[in-house]
Amino acid sequence: MLQKIIDYLNQREWSYSNTKDNQEILLSLSHDNGIYNGIIYMKDMSKIFAFVSYLGIRCPVDKYERMLKFINRANDTMLYGNFEINSSGDIKNRTSIHLFDVEITEAIIENVILRNIFNMDAANPIFSKLIYGDITDDEAYFEMFPFRKEEPKK
Repeated sequence: MLQKIIDYLNQREWSYSNTKDNQEILLSLSHDNGIYNGIIYMKDMSKIFAFVSYLGIRCPVDKYERMLKFINRANDTMLYGNFEINSSGDIKNRTSIHLFDVEITEAIIENVILRNIFNMDAANPIFSKLIYGDITDDEAYFEMFPFRKEEPKK
């Protein structure tokens, strides 16, 4: 799995570095709204391939609870990947695939990495508004998911 991922990164001429145990690859990718540091995790034993990108701004303590609630609400709507926030306030996006009885391909690598970056890049301005602006939670939600006219009835 590692060699196929390295070949993919080299074909695109993306800069990266391997960790000492060759179980993780570190890289930075940019898109329209920012530059995102990321980690590729490869777990050959469990056949997991995952990519985690970081927003690059920390959520202040006074906004942490609000961000937790917003991320939970957003994740409930997302069909692929999820946003997370750790105790330090780092906001990240995780995408992954379990490759049991499936060979890793360039298309799989591309989908895991690029879908992640597209999601993080689209969410970047919204997270920034939640942290630094005066946008309401509902306004942020419907900006992130404009196809949702209203919250579903539960």
